[in-house]
Formats: sequence, structure tokens, C-alpha cells
Amino acid sequence: MVSHLTLIISLVGLLYLCHFHVEANSRPFQKKSCWMCDAPRCDRCVTSQWTTWNQCSAPCGLNGYQSRNRVVHQPSSCGAGSCQNLIAKEWRPCNRWCQNGGTPARWGCQCPLNYIGDCCETAYLGWSKWGDWYPCSKTCGGLGVQKRMRVCVGLLPINSTTCDSVCPGSNIETRACNTHDCPVEYNSLGCFKDGTPHALPLLLKSFRNNIDWNDMTKIVRACAEIAKERGLPIFGIQFYGECWSGLDAENTYNKYGPSENCWNGVGKKGTYHVYKI
Repeated sequence: MVSHLTLIISLVGLLYLCHFHVEANSRPFQKKSCWMCDAPRCDRCVTSQWTTWNQCSAPCGLNGYQSRNRVVHQPSSCGAGSCQNLIAKEWRPCNRWCQNGGTPARWGCQCPLNYIGDCCETAYLGWSKWGDWYPCSKTCGGLGVQKRMRVCVGLLPINSTTCDSVCPGSNIETRACNTHDCPVEYNSLGCFKDGTPHALPLLLKSFRNNIDWNDMTKIVRACAEIAKERGLPIFGIQFYGECWSGLDAENTYNKYGPSENCWNGVGKKGTYHVYKI
């Protein structure tokens, strides 16, 4: 009886182990994770060949560039992220030159006198552009003249006959300049007292309603202009903004003696700051 029971227990154990072995061997195959299996191939990034360089953006000068491209045909086995630092487009300068001795510039060429065009490609025969105006011959007074010049240019030496036929007109142009009146020049004679009768008896104009207290020279200049127009060589500023003179001012301006009661080039009340044109 005991031997039968032992035999039954043994058979049950064998059946259980056999079932476990079959179940384990029948489970689906589990792949390892990608970072483990593909790690040796993560740096592979397959690209196309570079395209040909495209057309230059400028025919000449200093602004020409062209580019070419390539594309990713196959990302690496670890994904497209490993291709992110790949250079897919590159640039280079192009057409950095000018024809016929021109000088490359930002937006084209600076051409010699006898060539024109964006790249100095066309021969030219005729007047050049006008040059800059020369400085005016006068600084003021209405008699100033300034001039500018141009030259007759061509591929061949230019003589008087050729110039008359291809470059009619003058090579010099003039114009008037600095036509405004010159500012009045004057010198200070000093500060002087006034009395009765006035040392400078002729009131030319009062500027007391238009005083720029930050720049009293405006009053002095305005008074000088009026005195000059009236033909009066001596004038004085009294009470900050009154412009005085006289027909005999050269002999009367100092009749009451000097004073220290002036301020910023003008006299205060009862004093003149006197000037001579």
C-alpha cells in the first residue's frame, strides 16, 4: 500500500515538472531593449551627396553668396536625434570681382572713368559724372562762387577734336554760394555811465521784451546790425535790452566816465556797454 502511494506521488511530481518545463519553453521570445542591442550602431547617419552649388546671389561686388544642401536618407538606429548636429546646408562667397579694373563694393562695383555697368562691363565714351563742389570762395556777403568739374573719358586718348564730338559743353560748372550777409564785426569799448542829456541820445530799438537771459550776445548782435544799417559806428546797450547810438557817439559815449555797472556784455539801468563796429 505504501509503495503504491509513493509511486503515485512520484508520478504527480514528474507531471508537474514536465508541465512547468513546457510552459516555460512556450513563452514568446523577449527582445532586449533598443539601447542595448543598437548601441554599437548609434552613430550611423546616412545622408545624400551634396547638391551642386546654386546660382550666386550677385554677379559681382562684395555681396555674392551661394549655397548647397544635403538630406538625411536614413537616421541612425537610435533615432533622428543623433543627426541633429549634421550640417545640412553650407554657404560660400562667390563672384567677388569686377570687370575692367573695377573695385568690388558692397552692392556692385566702383568703375574706372571709362566703364559703366553693375560690374564695369560696358565701355563708356563721354562726360564723367560731375565731381564734388569745391569750397565756396567766400564765407558770406553774397559774392561767393564755387565750382565743380567733370572730365571727358574714353577707351582711346582724348584730344580736342574727339572731346568736342563726344563731350559737348563745358567741363566746369559754377554757382553762387554763401549769399547771406556777413555778421557785423564789433569790438567792446567798455562800460560807461549815462546822464542828462544822454551820452548816446538816439534810441535805435528796444529788445527788452525779447531778451534771452541765457545768451545776451543775441541782443548785442541785433543792436550791431541796426547800427550798421543806420551807418552808426558806435552803439551801446543800456538797461539790458535798449539799443542806443548817436550821430556824434564817438565823442560823447564816455562823457560821464567809466562804470562797473554792466553785466554779461550789456549795461544795467543808467549805464551803457559800448561797442565800436
